[in-house]
Amino acid sequence: MIAINPTNLNASMVKGDSGVINISNSARNFETGDKVTFTVKKELTDTESLISIVVEDFNIDGTCTIDIPALETDTLPVDTYFYDIVWEDSDGNINTLVKNCDMPTLKIKQGVTNG
Repeated sequence: MIAINPTNLNASMVKGDSGVINISNSARNFETGDKVTFTVKKELTDTESLISIVVEDFNIDGTCTIDIPALETDTLPVDTYFYDIVWEDSDGNINTLVKNCDMPTLKIKQGVTNG
């Protein structure tokens, strides 16, 4: 499970857990030809991402569901990372969807069972 603070969008997960992020788009519904990418990096300046999940199939109500498999978080050391969610529309316009705050963080925490 992933917990996201609605004020600053900082998130936390237990290492080895899966999570789901459901997002809507205030500009318009997500539609065929759009692409949403969830990216996690250790440092903002890193060229390689630790997690990159691309969604191109959207819910019937025009929202987006990002599924984070347990395998993705299991490979990360317990630490704090940066993440963003980027929407590329069918015309190639790119918008960062978490821009209402400083760059949000994803904290991977140690669990009792799956540590």
